[in-house]
Amino acid sequence: MVDTDKILEAEQGIQNIAAELGRMRDAATILERGKEQNEAIRTAAEQLVSELKPFIGVCGEIITKLSELNIHEQLDRLDTEIKQNRTFVQKSNESTDNAIAKISNQVNELHNFVEKLAEKQQLNEIEMEVKQIGSFAKETAKSTTTAIANIDTKVNELHNLVEKLAEKRGIFFSWR
Repeated sequence: MVDTDKILEAEQGIQNIAAELGRMRDAATILERGKEQNEAIRTAAEQLVSELKPFIGVCGEIITKLSELNIHEQLDRLDTEIKQNRTFVQKSNESTDNAIAKISNQVNELHNFVEKLAEKQQLNEIEMEVKQIGSFAKETAKSTTTAIANIDTKVNELHNLVEKLAEKRGIFFSWR
């Protein structure tokens, strides 16, 4: 006769084995999915690395160049250049101011010269006008002197005539 306990025990063992096999199958499925995911991650990582290679090289060069640069020295050099430029600009401003002052003085001197020249020209014009007036006065004086002499002659002739006429009529006449 068959022992039921043993059958039950065997059936229990089979069920345990089936459950264990189910868990193993689930674990194998999970492992397979993990493998697929790992492969996808590995492929993506390889692609990422291949795409980043040029950038990594450039970044390496930049880091190398940056490590070669001494920023403090660069800042000191720039500070020195700025100070030199400031000094140059100040000297240029002083030179420009001096040049402007010199030109301004020259313009003032030229202005004064032109004024003197204008005054001299005006004096020349005045002098010519005075000469013209003098010539006119001389001519007028000559004419006036001549006219006065003529008038004096005529007055004398008139006086003589009046005296003669007064003598003829017996009238005493003295004009002078």
